[in-house]
Amino acid sequence: MKSRLDWYLVITKDTNILAHFFLDYLYFTIIMVIAVVSTVAYITHLTIKKYQNKIYSLAKTDYLTLLLNRRGFTQEVEEFDSNIKEALIFIIDIDNFKLVNDKYGHSEGDFVLQHLAKLINKEASKYGKLSRWGGDEFTGFMIGQKSVLESVIENILSNVKDDSYLQEKRVTISLGYTYTDFSNTLDEILVESDKSLYEAKKQEGNSAIKYNKDNK
Repeated sequence: MKSRLDWYLVITKDTNILAHFFLDYLYFTIIMVIAVVSTVAYITHLTIKKYQNKIYSLAKTDYLTLLLNRRGFTQEVEEFDSNIKEALIFIIDIDNFKLVNDKYGHSEGDFVLQHLAKLINKEASKYGKLSRWGGDEFTGFMIGQKSVLESVIENILSNVKDDSYLQEKRVTISLGYTYTDFSNTLDEILVESDKSLYEAKKQEGNSAIKYNKDNK
């Protein structure tokens, strides 16, 4: 009687290698996704920040002269370091500006404003900031030794007086200024400068007057 052995061939395959491959691929994919998302988020953040800074800058800038506007100037003064003991605050008014607009038109008047802004800022920016306060008025502050700052004031007047374009338009400026330690408000400081400006206007142009308590 013949007997038969039932033999079975069992083949096994190690799945560990395949499992490791898929896990490595999964980890790599997750890392790449995180990297891409992080990069996009960072670029988006920079773009938004740049846009916000531009909006903030535009909100503080006079569109015509590209100087600080009233808001920008006020913020600059409010952000002064407490270590600053004294500054010169000035107001400038353009003499005969209405005549320029009446005779040459408002477009020429705008050009006079731009031209004056560059001329004045060339000197004022060495020691502080200049702003267009509104209309034909400029305000600014400068920090430094009094003798130096008053020389800057004289240079501004001289440069305006000697400018051929402004001579042709018969434009000069009047300037009033005061010194402050910022113990009072900006409005109070500007009132002092404005009183000096009023005195300067009495000189019929191209003059600067320093504030004193006798100014009415």
